[in-house]
Amino acid sequence: MNNKKTLWQEQMTNGVSQLKNGNLKSATQWFKKATITDPSEESAWINICTVSLAINDLKTAEEAAKKAIHLNPKFPPTQLMLGDVYRMKNSPKDALTCYHKSVEIERTPISLNKLGCAYRENGDLENAIELLNEAVHRAPKFTTAKVNLLTSYTIAGDFESARKQEQLLKYIKLPKDELELVDETSAMLSEHERLEENIRLANNENNRDYIDNIIASTPDKILKKDNFVLDTIQAMIDAIPEDHKTEIEKINLPDNWNYIESLFMIPFIETPSQLEECSKITPTHERYDDYVESLAMIPAITQARKDKSKLLNPISAESCLRFWHLLSVRELDGFMPGHFKYCRNTLKNDITQPRSKPTESCGTIRHFIEHLYPKIPNGVYRAAICLYLIIEVHPYIDGNGRVAMNWLNRELEWNNEAPALFTRENGLRGSLRTARIMARKNPSDLRYFVEAIRKGQNNTINFCKNL
Repeated sequence: MNNKKTLWQEQMTNGVSQLKNGNLKSATQWFKKATITDPSEESAWINICTVSLAINDLKTAEEAAKKAIHLNPKFPPTQLMLGDVYRMKNSPKDALTCYHKSVEIERTPISLNKLGCAYRENGDLENAIELLNEAVHRAPKFTTAKVNLLTSYTIAGDFESARKQEQLLKYIKLPKDELELVDETSAMLSEHERLEENIRLANNENNRDYIDNIIASTPDKILKKDNFVLDTIQAMIDAIPEDHKTEIEKINLPDNWNYIESLFMIPFIETPSQLEECSKITPTHERYDDYVESLAMIPAITQARKDKSKLLNPISAESCLRFWHLLSVRELDGFMPGHFKYCRNTLKNDITQPRSKPTESCGTIRHFIEHLYPKIPNGVYRAAICLYLIIEVHPYIDGNGRVAMNWLNRELEWNNEAPALFTRENGLRGSLRTARIMARKNPSDLRYFVEAIRKGQNNTINFCKNL
């Protein structure tokens, strides 16, 4: 028995030594040997999980975390690690469950911070802010929770509280990454203060000139560029075949096209028979909120169809994108109409992939319009790349998909092609999502985008024929 314990301790010591020297593979091998020597010792499993998370071996990390939890389900850090595994696997709800279990065991500042961030990623900002405040109260020197509280206030649109939190952080020594985030958020809070009144007037008076006027003097520190996105788009442009034209059947759109297109944004409908049923919808309908959200797109589609010439200038193009967003969400709760994001964000269905920083949104879009947009042939390739730009930059806190789809369809229409109607299977959570991911991995392969858009155009043609 003593020999077994001694061997286990030697294996753990060797593993820790290799870990300290940065030899992660060797460290893992030693910790695995320790689990064979004594599978009932949870610390070896915890160390395997820690190292596996560091090298992104999520399968091994998950298995090790579950083993450790089985041996000691009341140890909060193991629940946190399993939550981290699920988060990295892009399973935010499973991550939330694990962080919740950790907090139930013990309300430590670290577990409260993790749970608060998980709530934020799941869109529950009220709970996120409450938990982060508790973490700060329990550990006043815990700067990570303080910075997360700042960003949560900003995302929630509570700019007064965000500014107060930012002022408090100014006098605290922060790690480099946290200092960068605070400086970035501080710049964006100032930008919000600069833009707020003009965007309010643009909304109230339905006049985009207010936006044009104010964004013409955007500070340089807000005009940084996301070179990864721009380089990817340049590679996409380089991959467009010389013989890129494809014949698409011409079609006369019905007079109520803006209404029809709006209903496909979520989508709320997918067939002509469902369109007929919409006339009977009342506030008691189970999807009435989706119906109202769909109809909110009509003013944005109507405006965008007039704006072809405005997209040739970087500032007026940005103004158009802001105004389209304003028109599409101003009647809805939970949006910031006409505002670009003031804090970092992710895709709801891919929380592990950050989008462009908020200080890069304007600069990236303006560079695209000035230097890349004119190079792209009219039609399907330009439509695909414009959608890709908006989804990758993710310039708005919410509502990116509706602006991207609106722009895609206008590019098709301006090339005398049928705009596309996307079903749920073929839309931003289906084929278009696959196309975006494939283009990100291999920008020279645009066939997934072309196939998805052509399918959407054919859907339009068939839909209109069956009206």
